Amino acid sequence: MSPRPLTVIGFSGMNTTHRARRFLTNQDGVALPALVLNAHVSNDGVLIRRDGQERIVVLSGAKCLWAGSVALCIAEGSLYRISGNAAIKLCDIEGTTMAYAEAAGSVYLSNDKWCGVYDVGAGTVRAWGLPRPPAPKLTLVAGDLPPGTYHVCNTYLRDGRLGGASAATRIAFAGSGMGISLSPASDALTWITEPNTDRFFLAESVPITTPAFGMPLPTKDVTAPPFMSSLAAAHGRIWGTCGTKLYYSEPFQYEWFKDANTFDIGEVALDLVTHRNQIYIRTEPWTYILRGTEPAKMDFERLCTGGVGGRMFTGMVTEEGRSMVVPFWLGRDGLFRGGAEELPVNISSRRIADLSGDSWCGLVIDTEGLRRVLLTVATSKETEFSALAAQNRLGTMHQQFVASPYSRVGSGGLFIT
Repeated sequence: MSPRPLTVIGFSGMNTTHRARRFLTNQDGVALPALVLNAHVSNDGVLIRRDGQERIVVLSGAKCLWAGSVALCIAEGSLYRISGNAAIKLCDIEGTTMAYAEAAGSVYLSNDKWCGVYDVGAGTVRAWGLPRPPAPKLTLVAGDLPPGTYHVCNTYLRDGRLGGASAATRIAFAGSGMGISLSPASDALTWITEPNTDRFFLAESVPITTPAFGMPLPTKDVTAPPFMSSLAAAHGRIWGTCGTKLYYSEPFQYEWFKDANTFDIGEVALDLVTHRNQIYIRTEPWTYILRGTEPAKMDFERLCTGGVGGRMFTGMVTEEGRSMVVPFWLGRDGLFRGGAEELPVNISSRRIADLSGDSWCGLVIDTEGLRRVLLTVATSKETEFSALAAQNRLGTMHQQFVASPYSRVGSGGLFIT
């Protein structure tokens, strides 16, 4: 029996939701492939060969790539800056992952064991925030302070950065005037209350012998940031997740955190991403949204199902002739796209039957005039690389499975190792 000719007028992109196929094309002659290998499908249904990749930097064990005003990653216990075809070691770190947020000329970095700040202009890494110093030890000396009860505390001042206050030490005296002496650290400032009050002011000299008080203390309840597993900069603050809590800094003071400045999600947060006046937070059971810009006025709402570990990411999409930046993330039910809609859109539900895995990462790129979402999923059962591409809202999608290489989870980028 001689083969019959098959007329194909175009390709629809990959689709694995149809378990059984009777025909290679639909009634209009559009091919319905279950796998598209090393090719893109254009909006016109034309197959375009996928370009190859070039290795620029050789760096063993590299992962958690991030790119803002600079490109950073980690590899085998060190932080690196990627510049041209060179990987420049910046410092040693602890932990096996890294989250990043950029604000005011610095990149803030953190994981569950280490945090720091990369100064983009200086090219140096320093500690993020200052610890609280020990409480001062006080003695009474001769002086002209009015009698009463005083409280004294210290703060560190290092490289122009003011830290949080120590625990306060109480001292009281009656009768004639006295002074207060202490031995502060060389890089500390001393703060004292007026008699019988609880507001702290800068002590202009030590020992404190006269009632001359300076500026009010701005960091009474401030602490250094906790170790956070995901970070974002939005609304003049740094936001980060640690365990079940979402922490946020004081406005435009990215190193000043407070124990009270938190939202308790009730579940361990996997990651977060900010988008306009919204913050998306993902846990294994659920994905949540915070709407607003002022923490005290934000609305907290459960949005949709959650998923496994990964990094939510943002990218530019074009819809109805309008370009906008929207967030993407992988949940248990598929690849979601947030945005202006009340509910997120599952852009893989009618195309990809199974996107389950142990970890993932993704990004949005422009290739050959098309805007695409690339998503990498890794499983413990078998190593699999899934490349999904979406044009606009529900456009063409592609997937590729290979045994090797294996893509590591990254932050804001994709690393194939």
